[in-house]
Amino acid sequence: MSYLTMGMQIMQGVETMKAAKQEASAQKKQSALAVQESERTAGIAEEENKRNLQRQGLQFLKSGVRLEGTPLSVLAEGKERGAETVESIRGAGRAQGSLLRARSHITERGGRAALYGGIGKAAQTYANMEGIPDKGKTTS
Repeated sequence: MSYLTMGMQIMQGVETMKAAKQEASAQKKQSALAVQESERTAGIAEEENKRNLQRQGLQFLKSGVRLEGTPLSVLAEGKERGAETVESIRGAGRAQGSLLRARSHITERGGRAALYGGIGKAAQTYANMEGIPDKGKTTS
Protein backbone atom coordinates (compact mmCIF):
# COMPACT_ATOMS: atom_id res chain seq x y z
CA MET A 1 0.00 0.00 0.00
CA SER A 2 2.85 2.40 0.78
CA TYR A 3 4.29 2.02 -2.74
CA LEU A 4 0.93 3.14 -4.05
CA THR A 5 1.05 6.12 -1.68
CA MET A 6 4.55 6.98 -2.94
CA GLY A 7 3.39 6.80 -6.53
CA MET A 8 0.40 8.99 -5.82
CA GLN A 9 2.55 11.58 -4.04
CA ILE A 10 4.90 11.79 -7.03
CA MET A 11 1.99 11.92 -9.50
CA GLN A 12 0.34 14.69 -7.50
CA GLY A 13 3.56 16.72 -7.79
CA VAL A 14 3.81 16.02 -11.53
CA GLU A 15 0.19 17.01 -12.15
CA THR A 16 0.55 20.18 -10.08
CA MET A 17 3.64 21.08 -12.09
CA LYS A 18 1.80 20.49 -15.39
CA ALA A 19 -1.07 22.71 -14.26
CA ALA A 20 1.37 25.40 -13.19
CA LYS A 21 3.08 25.29 -16.60
CA GLN A 22 -0.26 25.69 -18.35
CA GLU A 23 -1.21 28.60 -16.09
CA ALA A 24 2.18 30.25 -16.63
CA SER A 25 1.79 29.88 -20.40
CA ALA A 26 -1.64 31.53 -20.24
CA GLN A 27 -0.20 34.38 -18.14
CA LYS A 28 2.58 34.94 -20.69
CA LYS A 29 0.03 35.10 -23.50
CA GLN A 30 -2.06 37.55 -21.47
CA SER A 31 1.07 39.63 -20.94
CA ALA A 32 1.69 39.88 -24.68
CA LEU A 33 -1.97 40.75 -25.28
CA ALA A 34 -1.86 43.51 -22.66
CA VAL A 35 1.14 45.11 -24.36
CA GLN A 36 -0.45 44.76 -27.82
CA GLU A 37 -3.71 46.28 -26.63
CA SER A 38 -1.95 49.23 -25.01
CA GLU A 39 -0.02 49.83 -28.24
CA ARG A 40 -3.26 49.76 -30.22
CA THR A 41 -4.96 52.14 -27.79
CA ALA A 42 -1.93 54.43 -27.80
CA GLY A 43 -1.96 54.50 -31.60
CA ILE A 44 -5.63 55.47 -31.61
CA ALA A 45 -5.01 58.22 -29.04
CA GLU A 46 -2.05 59.48 -31.07
CA GLU A 47 -4.11 59.70 -34.27
CA GLU A 48 -6.98 61.36 -32.43
CA ASN A 49 -4.64 63.95 -30.93
CA LYS A 50 -3.12 64.63 -34.35
CA ARG A 51 -6.58 65.19 -35.88
CA ASN A 52 -7.61 67.47 -33.01
CA LEU A 53 -4.47 69.57 -33.42
CA GLN A 54 -5.04 69.84 -37.18
CA ARG A 55 -8.66 70.85 -36.60
CA GLN A 56 -7.63 73.42 -34.02
CA GLY A 57 -4.97 74.84 -36.35
CA LEU A 58 -7.50 75.13 -39.16
CA GLN A 59 -9.96 76.89 -36.85
CA PHE A 60 -7.27 79.41 -35.95
CA LEU A 61 -6.52 80.00 -39.62
CA LYS A 62 -10.20 80.25 -40.59
CA SER A 63 -10.75 82.91 -37.97
CA GLY A 64 -7.84 84.92 -39.35
CA VAL A 65 -5.43 84.18 -36.51
CA ARG A 66 -1.83 83.60 -37.53
CA LEU A 67 -0.15 80.51 -36.10
CA GLU A 68 2.42 82.32 -34.02
CA GLY A 69 2.61 83.49 -30.44
CA THR A 70 -0.27 82.34 -28.25
CA PRO A 71 -2.04 80.17 -30.89
CA LEU A 72 1.23 78.38 -31.57
CA SER A 73 1.73 77.89 -27.81
CA VAL A 74 -1.77 76.42 -27.55
CA LEU A 75 -1.03 73.95 -30.34
CA ALA A 76 2.36 73.04 -28.84
CA GLU A 77 0.76 72.44 -25.44
CA GLY A 78 -1.91 70.25 -27.01
CA LYS A 79 0.76 68.25 -28.82
CA GLU A 80 2.73 67.81 -25.59
CA ARG A 81 -0.32 66.68 -23.62
CA GLY A 82 -1.24 64.24 -26.37
CA ALA A 83 2.26 62.76 -26.33
CA GLU A 84 2.08 62.41 -22.54
CA THR A 85 -1.24 60.60 -22.82
CA VAL A 86 0.11 58.22 -25.44
CA GLU A 87 3.22 57.46 -23.37
CA SER A 88 1.05 56.92 -20.29
CA ILE A 89 -1.06 54.36 -22.16
CA ARG A 90 2.05 52.57 -23.40
CA GLY A 91 3.63 52.63 -19.93
CA ALA A 92 0.52 51.14 -18.37
CA GLY A 93 0.57 48.33 -20.94
CA ARG A 94 4.24 47.61 -20.32
CA ALA A 95 3.63 47.56 -16.55
CA GLN A 96 0.67 45.18 -16.95
CA GLY A 97 2.75 42.94 -19.21
CA SER A 98 5.64 42.95 -16.75
CA LEU A 99 3.34 42.04 -13.86
CA LEU A 100 1.84 39.12 -15.77
CA ARG A 101 5.27 37.84 -16.80
CA ALA A 102 6.41 38.01 -13.15
CA ARG A 103 3.31 36.09 -12.08
CA SER A 104 4.02 33.43 -14.71
CA HIS A 105 7.53 32.92 -13.32
CA ILE A 106 6.14 32.62 -9.79
CA THR A 107 3.56 30.10 -11.00
CA GLU A 108 6.27 28.03 -12.71
CA ARG A 109 8.40 28.03 -9.55
CA GLY A 110 5.37 26.96 -7.52
CA GLY A 111 4.86 24.03 -9.89
CA ARG A 112 8.46 22.93 -9.54
CA ALA A 113 8.20 23.24 -5.76
CA ALA A 114 5.10 21.03 -5.80
CA LEU A 115 6.96 18.42 -7.84
CA TYR A 116 9.91 18.44 -5.47
CA GLY A 117 7.53 18.31 -2.52
CA GLY A 118 5.80 15.27 -3.97
CA ILE A 119 9.14 13.54 -4.47
CA GLY A 120 10.14 14.48 -0.92
CA LYS A 121 6.91 13.07 0.51
CA ALA A 122 7.44 9.86 -1.45
CA ALA A 123 10.99 9.60 -0.12
CA GLN A 124 9.69 10.11 3.42
CA THR A 125 7.06 7.43 2.87
CA TYR A 126 9.78 5.06 1.62
CA ALA A 127 11.99 5.88 4.60
CA ASN A 128 9.09 5.15 6.97
CA MET A 129 8.47 1.82 5.19
CA GLU A 130 12.11 0.81 5.52
CA GLY A 131 12.26 1.81 9.18
CA ILE A 132 14.78 4.56 8.53
CA PRO A 133 14.47 7.02 11.42
CA ASP A 134 13.74 10.64 10.60
CA LYS A 135 16.65 12.77 11.79
CA GLY A 136 14.25 15.45 12.96
CA LYS A 137 12.37 13.09 15.26
CA THR A 138 13.64 11.52 18.42
CA THR A 139 12.79 7.96 19.32
CA SER A 140 12.16 6.95 22.91
